[in-house]
Amino acid sequence: VVELTPGLETDESTIEATKSVCERMGKVVGTVKDSPGFISNRVLMPYINEAINTFSEGVATPEEIDMAIVGSSTKKMGPPGTAE
Repeated sequence: VVELTPGLETDESTIEATKSVCERMGKVVGTVKDSPGFISNRVLMPYINEAINTFSEGVATPEEIDMAIVGSSTKKMGPPGTAE
């Protein structure tokens, strides 16, 4: 996955050329607005942090957390596995 983040003055031809190169490399390309952090990290980090909190509070082991997420969703691994 490539998060393409054009600047304020990035020419449309530059955006299209960059997308084309990425797609030829087999990447999925999304054009997004500039913001702190990548979208994937902004969404993923709270998920992982909550898993750490769950473990720290003694609610579940890392293996139990992974089991709960993998068993109840389409994810191939839970937050502890993702964080490794």
